[in-house]
Amino acid sequence: AGPSPSSGHSSSSSSSSSSSSEFFRTLVSRLQGDFDNYRQVERDRSEGMLPREGGGHEWMHCTVVPVEGRALEALNGAIAAPRGGEGEGEADAAVLSAFYFDGVPERIFRFRMYALNYCRGGDGDGKGEGEGEEGESARMRLYTLGPSVEGPLRAAPDAPERWGGALMASLLREDGNEEGSSSASAAAPRPPPFRLLEGCDVLWTPTPHRTRHAYAARNRPERALHAVMTNDGAVVPSVMKPGTYLRVRDELSLWEDELWINDRGFAPECDRTDDPGNIGEDDWVYGNRRGVPYAMERAARFSTVDGDGGDDDDDAVFAREVVDAALAWTMGSSWRDEDEYCERMEAVGGPSAIMNIPGKK
Repeated sequence: AGPSPSSGHSSSSSSSSSSSSEFFRTLVSRLQGDFDNYRQVERDRSEGMLPREGGGHEWMHCTVVPVEGRALEALNGAIAAPRGGEGEGEADAAVLSAFYFDGVPERIFRFRMYALNYCRGGDGDGKGEGEGEEGESARMRLYTLGPSVEGPLRAAPDAPERWGGALMASLLREDGNEEGSSSASAAAPRPPPFRLLEGCDVLWTPTPHRTRHAYAARNRPERALHAVMTNDGAVVPSVMKPGTYLRVRDELSLWEDELWINDRGFAPECDRTDDPGNIGEDDWVYGNRRGVPYAMERAARFSTVDGDGGDDDDDAVFAREVVDAALAWTMGSSWRDEDEYCERMEAVGGPSAIMNIPGKK
């Protein structure tokens, strides 16, 4: 199925331009792997800063897995023409992302799919600031995952290199193309495999915004790619608490081996989100109280390896390659022993997942 005419994304022209763009290739090559902010948390605790009102950060890990080959084709079929909707258009590139606290991948608190499209000459609908000389940018749409997709991924939290295959299998079942699916189950109403988070698009550019990325000034911002929400301060439905709403702000900066995330959520009536020092405690929902990004360092990256050798083998098979051996233990129990984990946890004062609950320390 082709992209929706209203999406603004032409799979042929956009893909052709993206493949020739050094900016977009750099973004896709960097936006993958494992990132962790344990060292930042160590510094916070050494300075007496706990999460939330303490001004410190939670210990958080992010795993970002590329979606390539036939898995990307299946994904594009799902988002370009979803059941009961017009679709948002095909992606030039896509990734799956999972976030978890305290080095425990079995306790993922946020699963997302990010669909990226290369934009040139203002097509990104940004305000121009931060775009390259030719107006290059990349729009990133955020999606939640339906149970048919998220379930199999959660079943293998410590093996993200297999998520692409699990995703493709799930999408094939959705289409009724896999053996064992029945016409009755295919006809039954089911949640879509992906649901767009309206109003949460992110725009990546080669250069920083002069004020919103001021935090990066001390870390060679010219070597990073930077992003902001296109609908800054948008009020969106809460995924964690259905029926409630949040006002959201987000900035990101991505170096070769660092990902800084300045994601904050506020009460919907809060209108001073750009001034952390003057926001009341009741207005904060999540994020760092001092407006300091989560400084996540690369622990590993995914590299493509040969498939099973079949003639029609165009699936991407990944290997998880450790980049920083001193952070490998953050990727789960198979990368450490229990004594090491307990020692590391004690060094930062216990689980962030508990510290993040209001009223608990």
